Amino acid sequence: MLYNKKTKNNRGQTTILMIILLLGLFFSIILLLVGGIVAVRINNALNQNITLGNTNLATINSQTFGIYTTTYLNSADWWGISALFGMIIGLFLSAYFTRGTFPKIGIILDIFIILGIFIFALYLSETYQTLLDSLSSAGETFLEDYTPNTSSFMLNLPIYVVIIGCVMMILFHSSIPRKQEENNFYQRGFQGI
Repeated sequence: MLYNKKTKNNRGQTTILMIILLLGLFFSIILLLVGGIVAVRINNALNQNITLGNTNLATINSQTFGIYTTTYLNSADWWGISALFGMIIGLFLSAYFTRGTFPKIGIILDIFIILGIFIFALYLSETYQTLLDSLSSAGETFLEDYTPNTSSFMLNLPIYVVIIGCVMMILFHSSIPRKQEENNFYQRGFQGI
């Protein structure tokens, strides 16, 4: 009895989880940036033609840390895009599995949440543009060179946020697949017949 009362009085909306998507995406790109800059700097520092005993530092670096740096630089855009789509798929699944548990008047609340998240996405997009510009003027073009698709997504974030929010709202407030009550109504037919 107490469990049913808790689920009936639940008033939250799943579109608010988009803020977690935005913050998670922004911080994962920052971590990707820091890791890339550190890998490139360490590789450049170790890639010197110095003989230490019978070994050359540049040769050993190309066989060890150079492979890591090459792998990191070649995979950076894929990591950014996979983090992005992983978060989006998680949001879609949470919207799908929690459908029908919140009141239908929540559509109006969802519209206001999407509008607020759109404004927040504008700020994040401009922050990312400022970050790109300041790093470019400092000579660090890691995000532009190695993560072009992820950077393009972040720069066009307000457009994507609205699309993702609308799809989540449709998934959240639709009854796909039909509920048990709807199946019973169509199987029995009309009462007057």
